[in-house]
Amino acid sequence: MAAAAIDYSVTAVLSNADESQDLFSSVLGELAWFAAGFAVVQTLIFFRILPQMNFPLLSIESRSEGRALQRKCAVKDLCAAASAGQHAEVLEAWDHEKSQGPLPLDALKDSAHALALLAPKRLASDLAAHLARFPAAHTQAAAATTLTALLEVAAEVGGRDFADELASALKFHLGTKPAVADGAALRGHVGAVKDHLKNGDLHAATSRLAAMREAEIEPPARAMAEFFEIAVGLGADAVGHLLNGMDVLFVLPPEAMAVVLSDCLARADVVLARRADALARDQGTQLGFSMYEALLKIYATASDARAMKLFEDMQNRGFFASEGLCGNLLSRCGDAGNLDFAECIVAYLRGRSGMTLPMFKTLMRVYARCGEFDLACDLYERVLEAGLEPDDVMHGCLIRFAVKCGRPQLAEQLCGRGGGGNAHASGHGNGLAAAVVLTRRHGR
Repeated sequence: MAAAAIDYSVTAVLSNADESQDLFSSVLGELAWFAAGFAVVQTLIFFRILPQMNFPLLSIESRSEGRALQRKCAVKDLCAAASAGQHAEVLEAWDHEKSQGPLPLDALKDSAHALALLAPKRLASDLAAHLARFPAAHTQAAAATTLTALLEVAAEVGGRDFADELASALKFHLGTKPAVADGAALRGHVGAVKDHLKNGDLHAATSRLAAMREAEIEPPARAMAEFFEIAVGLGADAVGHLLNGMDVLFVLPPEAMAVVLSDCLARADVVLARRADALARDQGTQLGFSMYEALLKIYATASDARAMKLFEDMQNRGFFASEGLCGNLLSRCGDAGNLDFAECIVAYLRGRSGMTLPMFKTLMRVYARCGEFDLACDLYERVLEAGLEPDDVMHGCLIRFAVKCGRPQLAEQLCGRGGGGNAHASGHGNGLAAAVVLTRRHGR
């Protein structure tokens, strides 16, 4: 029996060893297949059969972009909750986001409103702690605008006495006390400025604004925007005069800057747009999407090199350029012969797989307007590589451009592929085909 037991033990050990070896071989086989699959995918990417793929979990930069996007969504949710009157949700979002980074002014005002309603004893300490934690987010001038806006919120919720208490508390926490204007005095000043502007008396309007500054009374953001809306009706000179007068008195809020830039876009006033852009940067005014959009369109039309830096800044702020905006900017680049900015927009679209057939057609027109017919013809292969097929209009244009830049073989190839059944396009293609034959005969 002892011998039998020994034989059984030896058999069991050998069996376990075989099973372990089989398991080990299976794992090695799986790893080998995974490595082979990875190598195949990388080979296909190298030969551009598959698009380039990013692996967010392995990229620190991608993780940072993801956190920035989450932060932007959280701020949007906070503002949406405030618009819906969900003050408890706003307060909960504030408690989570106040230490994550500086909040934009709109979100800060919404949070202050919720604090004033639900937790008034926390209002001053919470706001002061947030502003002190992120001082780099506010220049001295922009901080004054922020404090004034917060006091307006406090006055709206609890009246002047409550705003005075907040001002004193902020002075204790931050070492500065913003002025709280009497409601009647503020309305009187604002009404007087509007009346002067409506009468076309710009000098009197700026003099009243200077008096407000001396009295440490700052107009609300909405009032400043209304000043410029009235000035727009008076013409470009009035807008410029008011802008030059106010830039040394107050920090222009985004609402007012948006009115100025919208007017600059409507009148294609690149000089005033540059002035407003520089002022916004000097005063630390945060540009909104509508302001970026207006400036980009103005700079693209003027072929201004600032467009590329502004486009990059817009992306860094978390804004995205839609296909419609990119198409509009490309078209403006074509009119202005601005190839550098056009290529910048195309690079942005390629990185997001946004080069659709309409985008290719717009880029083709840009090249053609700039006299770069060779580059326009090169788009044909790029369209095919993207898995797209040129339509009749694009076919006809490419044939014409191929003839102009002396590429008869490409023209014949395009004529051979032909358009998709449009009789006019077909006749146009036949005419161009004849032009190709003549071109070859003359040795071009």
